[in-house]
Amino acid sequence: MNDSCDEQFSKLIRQAIKPVKGQELQRDLWPQMLRKIPDSGISVPWFDWVLAALVVIACLFIPESIFGWLLHL
Repeated sequence: MNDSCDEQFSKLIRQAIKPVKGQELQRDLWPQMLRKIPDSGISVPWFDWVLAALVVIACLFIPESIFGWLLHL
């Protein structure tokens, strides 16, 4: 496209999409977000630890399985 087509296109876009009034937020949303985040931190279920232990044991006893486990990542 040449410059005149770009100018026409941008002019049409400006006419079609009017600027939004009142774009500023009325209040800060960060305190509200902090209230939603749980204070307990990260909790990992016990079965995830069991699965991780099984993968480590499988890699120790069958070293060839490492490539299979990496394939599933």
